[in-house]
Amino acid sequence: CPMHRSTSFEDLAQFDVDEESSSELELPYEVYQERLHGLVFDQIGNIARMEAKFRKCELEALFNDLTCDISEVVRANITGMPQHQYFYQILSDFYNSSPSEANYLLEYGAKELWDAHEYQVVCSLLLCQWVFLHGAKQKMFNMLLRGCNKLFWLDVENSTLTFRPIFKFIYHNVLLSTDFWQGTVLCDFILDFFSIISKFFFYYNPNFKEEKLLHYLDTTQTEFASFQEKISLPNGHKKIHTLNMFMNEVIRNLKSIQQEEVILTYLRCCRRFVGKLTVPGRKTSIRLHSLLLDYTTPGSPYYPTRKIRTGAQETLDTLFPTGKFGRKLANWTFRVLHPFELANSWYFWAYSYFAQFLVLLWNFLAYLGLVSKDPHLSQ
Repeated sequence: CPMHRSTSFEDLAQFDVDEESSSELELPYEVYQERLHGLVFDQIGNIARMEAKFRKCELEALFNDLTCDISEVVRANITGMPQHQYFYQILSDFYNSSPSEANYLLEYGAKELWDAHEYQVVCSLLLCQWVFLHGAKQKMFNMLLRGCNKLFWLDVENSTLTFRPIFKFIYHNVLLSTDFWQGTVLCDFILDFFSIISKFFFYYNPNFKEEKLLHYLDTTQTEFASFQEKISLPNGHKKIHTLNMFMNEVIRNLKSIQQEEVILTYLRCCRRFVGKLTVPGRKTSIRLHSLLLDYTTPGSPYYPTRKIRTGAQETLDTLFPTGKFGRKLANWTFRVLHPFELANSWYFWAYSYFAQFLVLLWNFLAYLGLVSKDPHLSQ
């Protein structure tokens, strides 16, 4: 990449005075925001003037800088700093309070960079709040949908929570706020934003409370009913049921996730869809049942690990208790046709129970004082 950054985000937190006096001074948060905006503005301008083959690399480098943790050096030198964790949150606040600067930023690089996927992701990172509060245009919502979907997937693929603030803003300040439902432009995209939040709800809220999810579904159900005439429903749908839509998005996302821990998290969360959260749609229930069956089966199409197969079996038995014995019988019957898998399963079963027995025996002997408790074995 041809561009060399001589100024870092940490450098902007320093005063342009001698070292002795600068140690006694602090930079106001608003001043640092303006400096940070100026640096990003210049970098985007430089990228726009580059050859097309270099732009992707530089946009990715800018994206990495914006998603870095705010260092202690910056926090120590700035007064009035909110409890933000990442640099992009500082700029997001700035563009929300100074909407004209966001317009300049977009106009500066839009002509040369708008078709670049990385540029749209950077804009979504910085301008999420601004789009809803000041830039409600169809073009901007399209960009934000693509960008947020990419950002949330980056979190899932890297097992991070870097973009959780963006998720929380759309969840709390958009979907649960009736004020945002009034705009005619947003009504065209509200189903899409509901879908994105539903897909990643379990990832960002693995320990969600049932009341919280019910409040989200009931609120959006009421708003969808109020604005149903303005909302474009998907083909073949005559009415909206948010619980059904929510589970459909979970199923769709679960088919695409590759990370074992994330899949296990989704499976654990799905077990709570009983009682008031029972899925009403018959087609959705069939899709969920079919997906869980696929995850309990070794091999194609998902090639699940043993942990995933066990978790899927527990979820299947919880949500669909009818036919539990028949499924187990069919499972063992088909395993006879694969003797290697059958032997492997028996070995794993015997090994796990034998290990548990040894732990219990050792703890019992330690309780009697016959042996010293071994923390490694007891774990």
